[in-house]
Amino acid sequence: MFGVTIFAFMGYEHVVYNACLFIGMLYYNVSALQLGHLIKNIAFAFIGNYIGGGLVIGLFYAYLNDHGQFKAIKKGIDPKIKS
Repeated sequence: MFGVTIFAFMGYEHVVYNACLFIGMLYYNVSALQLGHLIKNIAFAFIGNYIGGGLVIGLFYAYLNDHGQFKAIKKGIDPKIKS
């Protein structure tokens, strides 16, 4: 499980990891590797990374971000001074 932790910590996408696995399978001549399965796997991994990492996490971080400082700058108020 340590390898999975390092993989997630470094921020690699599953698409990249799957591509490395497929290259390894080609190197060892695994007969189970078929082009249709390969494309389907990479397509679903890419869509999952886009939705999960791009939209869900991105929107969550945008929600957590404090936008009050930008509104204060537009009004000419220093956002560092709390009143």
